Amino acid sequence: MSIRPVLFPVLVCTIVISGCDGSSGGGSTAGIAQPTPAADFSDVSMTNLPVGLLGGLCMDADHGDVDGDGDADLVLAQEFDTNIVLLNNGVGVFTLSVGAVNGGSGDNEDVQLADFDGDTDLDMLTVHEDDAVHSLLANDGAGFFTVVPGAIPVNSVANAAEVLDLDGDTRPDILLGNNGQNIVLLQQVSGLFVDDTANRPIGIGTTQDLLLLDVEGDGDPDLFVANEQDNRLFINDGSGFFSDETTVRLPGNDGETREADAADVDGDGDLDVILGNVNFTSGRPIANQLLLNDGTGVFTDATASNLASVDNRSNSFTIRFFDIDADGDPDVLSPRSTIGQGGSIDVWINDGSGTFGPATDSPFSTAPSGSAFDIEIVDVNGDGGDDIYFCYRSGTDQLYIRN
Repeated sequence: MSIRPVLFPVLVCTIVISGCDGSSGGGSTAGIAQPTPAADFSDVSMTNLPVGLLGGLCMDADHGDVDGDGDADLVLAQEFDTNIVLLNNGVGVFTLSVGAVNGGSGDNEDVQLADFDGDTDLDMLTVHEDDAVHSLLANDGAGFFTVVPGAIPVNSVANAAEVLDLDGDTRPDILLGNNGQNIVLLQQVSGLFVDDTANRPIGIGTTQDLLLLDVEGDGDPDLFVANEQDNRLFINDGSGFFSDETTVRLPGNDGETREADAADVDGDGDLDVILGNVNFTSGRPIANQLLLNDGTGVFTDATASNLASVDNRSNSFTIRFFDIDADGDPDVLSPRSTIGQGGSIDVWINDGSGTFGPATDSPFSTAPSGSAFDIEIVDVNGDGGDDIYFCYRSGTDQLYIRN
């Protein structure tokens, strides 16, 4: 899963826009809103992406300046293949960097960019599921990556990773979300990692996503663990040790979650959480879920009340908060996907109080057309407005530029 909005430092588809009642003037029904003209997005995929090379199985994406030229590049986790590096020319036109990734091929499920070796450029962590062999790849400074032998000391069936300085030594550490015991890896002076899971346990389950966020406002990152069954919330004690406080902080009846995202949806100064759910193995409710934070890190399920106006029957492998109508509050991009068969992208507009309704007009010039497994929100052309990159497991990736 991809890096989220800054919460703590460190098959063919169509878009579904449901109609709703409401005046076109000043008043509107609660939860119903319309994107402003400033929030329109143009599909520039054919001109700005090497589309002929992007029809593979994209499982995850991350962005960062990998070649040191000051703009946002993209790295794409490719299932059963070598990861892809797309270099930005500064105005949002991307080219494939041929031979940029030397090693790490296989069942790539998640990719994370971070400066692991302290040389000021971004290195690449890629974690694997079926072949269970994870890789750390060092950047040469120009955006070419080579595996660091022996850097990752464990093999595991992983779908998710997060990177942070857990023990306060200024070196980035790694959390792995697995099928089984989730893993904590601490980086040593040598640059290699040691397994410190026994001292810092972060749960056992079938984990699909990890989300770092400060739920109680004490300045350190807590950990939301999104599982196929029974999501968990771990609270940081301030020194990088987590305690499982799920039973007192999370409501029950969670779904089969594939991704979580966080933002302050109701303007009360704390981080709320949205869950992208599917219904493949657990038989749990298929609807995505909205959890509201009371300010102390205790959450209530507001799905029934705050998502009542949207069509919330979906298989969402990814989900994103994003202020798509540029009115200052986070809206939601909610994909619907069926592996190999397509889906749609729903747009839910926030009324400012955390109640969502369907967009009355499509913010996109043309409909997104793939099965989304990740969504990157990043300013690719340097105009100060965030753009949208859709990573598709089925279909060809797409890029939308804010007008």
